Amino acid sequence: MIMITNRQSVRQICKDVVSNLLSSFSGDMFAFAMGLMLLNETGLALSFGLSMVITPIVNLLGFVPIGNLVDQQPHRRLMIIFSLVRLLALLGYALVITKFTGRAKILPTIIFLVINAWSTTVNTTAYTAAVQELVNARHIQSLQSLTQAAATFASLFAPIAATVLYDWIGFKGFILLEFAANVGAFLLLLSMKFFDNTPTLTTNPGPRSRYKQFLSGTNFIRQNKFLLLIVSLAILINFFYAALTVGLPYAVIQVDHYGKAALAFLNTLIAVGLCIGNLSLNFLPKIKRLSPILLVNTIVLGISYMALFTVLVLKLSRPLFYGLGGLVMFLIGLTLAFLNTPLMVYFQEHVPKNLLGRVAVTFTTAVQTSMPLGALLFSSLFQLPHSQWLFLGCGGCIIAVAVASSKSAILSEHDLS
Repeated sequence: MIMITNRQSVRQICKDVVSNLLSSFSGDMFAFAMGLMLLNETGLALSFGLSMVITPIVNLLGFVPIGNLVDQQPHRRLMIIFSLVRLLALLGYALVITKFTGRAKILPTIIFLVINAWSTTVNTTAYTAAVQELVNARHIQSLQSLTQAAATFASLFAPIAATVLYDWIGFKGFILLEFAANVGAFLLLLSMKFFDNTPTLTTNPGPRSRYKQFLSGTNFIRQNKFLLLIVSLAILINFFYAALTVGLPYAVIQVDHYGKAALAFLNTLIAVGLCIGNLSLNFLPKIKRLSPILLVNTIVLGISYMALFTVLVLKLSRPLFYGLGGLVMFLIGLTLAFLNTPLMVYFQEHVPKNLLGRVAVTFTTAVQTSMPLGALLFSSLFQLPHSQWLFLGCGGCIIAVAVASSKSAILSEHDLS
């Protein structure tokens, strides 16, 4: 087995963080600019949610072949190929989008988003499976926390930058920026060294055998009680997170009438919490036991939902609402960071390398599908009177599940170790 030195790991982390920051920031700006363009051209409310609808559908339809593909091919080769596919799709989109006007622009946009979703999912899954090829075990937590912090920083400031630049450079300018940023990220990818970059599946079987190969990944989750438990908790948390994304704007603007500025402030604080949480994980000792971290932060998340309910129903003065509401949202972001990053580190350390691609794409698809389902449910429920009470109910459900599963989580992780 090839040994990766600490110096090599640090060098790889630096390149990866820069690449992630570059692609995430430009990608988030591009997505926001695309939403503005579609909204201006079509007037449809779905303009900013088109990608949120398409990506889970593409992942749901393609997660079997993607999981097998990632475990059958060298990860570096896959990431190079699908990065080039995205660059070509972006170039084609830039050439054809000007040929369409009004609502007709939705057609080439959907085609681009389908290709983009497919290539992004392959790249993300291949990257997850390749972490052990980039850094040694000592630096996995640093790599995961810093890349998550970079992505959070991008999500926080990219919409602001896109709003400022949109009237100046227009949507064509954002396409050029996105293309240039992706070329830069691609060059960084080429400069990174993937140690032990060999496929874990060497055969190319027929359709039935490919399906059986993929099932070995889902069977691993099903047979590993602790892994099944944390996947279930992740699905639950993302399902209830939809209540926050759908219900908070409605409660803050329509019910309590604090206005858009208050909503923007709260959303900023959750992103700040995520960013600080991930940065702090980089300086904390390596997490040895996941179950206490997982259970404590899940309970804190549930309490935060209940605290948010309290803030919303008390009809506080504006300064007090900003202070207490911002504190609650910061705590939610901090908690999510301490749930997401340790979970990804656990995947890297406990899922066999030959199953990482199939396990990762199964987990990602399940989690991404739960949020749109939650959004559909809560978008209806928040139309009911006194809908702020839903936050109290969501918080109670999260706490109840965490407490009910605590003994099983501790024992199953102990058995695994």
